[in-house]
Amino acid sequence: MLSDAKAAFEQIGDHLGQAQCLWSLGDICRMEHNFSEARIMFSDAKAAFQQIGAQSGQAQCLQSLGNICRMERNFSEARPMLSNAKAAFEQIGDHLGQAQCLQKLGDICRMEHNFSEARTMFSDAKAAFKQIGDHSGQGQCLQTLGDICKMEHNYSKARTMFSDAKAAFEQIGDHLGQAQCLQKLGDICRMEHNFSEAKTLISDAKAAFQQIGGHSGQAQCLQSLGDISRMEHNFSEARTMISDAQAAFEQIGDHSGQARCLQSLGDIFTMEHNFSEARTMISDAKAAFEQIGDQLGQAECLLRLGKNCRAEHNYPEARKMFSDAKVFFEQIGNHWGAGECLRHLENISRMQNNIPPHSTTSKHTRIPNLTEAIKSLFHIKKIQNH
Repeated sequence: MLSDAKAAFEQIGDHLGQAQCLWSLGDICRMEHNFSEARIMFSDAKAAFQQIGAQSGQAQCLQSLGNICRMERNFSEARPMLSNAKAAFEQIGDHLGQAQCLQKLGDICRMEHNFSEARTMFSDAKAAFKQIGDHSGQGQCLQTLGDICKMEHNYSKARTMFSDAKAAFEQIGDHLGQAQCLQKLGDICRMEHNFSEAKTLISDAKAAFQQIGGHSGQAQCLQSLGDISRMEHNFSEARTMISDAQAAFEQIGDHSGQARCLQSLGDIFTMEHNFSEARTMISDAKAAFEQIGDQLGQAECLLRLGKNCRAEHNYPEARKMFSDAKVFFEQIGNHWGAGECLRHLENISRMQNNIPPHSTTSKHTRIPNLTEAIKSLFHIKKIQNH
């Protein structure tokens, strides 16, 4: 229908109508994840808007093109496009457009694990949304700020953010937003080993997702419930739930979700001391993360593989895994992960030298440059905080 409308606008020489149809067609392609076609449509629409001097339309096209690059994880191209779109919105006094661009720029920083910069962007975006009375935008920013706190293991602050976001979504009747916040609050309880509360919150979230047809959310909740069963050593139930979640992710084409389920299934086998099967699952998960460019996922898999090799006393292979994982963690600025790898590397050196964990000698038999490496990590963190 939009193609017909575009043809009709062409026939009567309505350039604005043509440009708007092109933009709408591009947006449909974007939602269908047909990014190649969407890029062509948005570029053509931008040129059409430029021809008639429609600055708002040009800015929207720039924003959409930047969002495509962001979704393709092409951050170096996405950043200038979104920054230019923000400047264009600023020039014409479009506060909503500015806030949305700030939000997406913050999202890029978050995905690059530059949490300090991301926090600033989302806080500014939240303030901008508040200024124009956009409760949905405020809720989204609060939710993402909560995600950042959760990734930094600051669960107390994350809980506050998610609760505030949930209240904002409730105010405007956004059932999807409410369900997501319930899920995230449940995940915090799970990480704090408060399994009873976690189970209740995640089950409520799953029911809420089911009510609105949120298949991705349902699958995520199933996976989380499976992880709780795994942590409670109910492996049979955990395996069933996580396998069901994996099938659900496969059905909706969520490769990241499938990879996380493989990782969790590998964790079950590890806890059952079936290291051979665990290695297969975690290696498959690592390959899946590699395919979608998820460096954090790859690093976590390498860390798990290293732990398994160490448990099997295969120290040379374990050392390689921990060293490779450390490189990935450092690349994405994950200091906790890098520090964890250093700790495991030191433990391997100690075990190979048969030195008891708390002996005086162990303090002098550490992996080369460990102190320097830790100092370097804190130095990097200090720089990022300024």
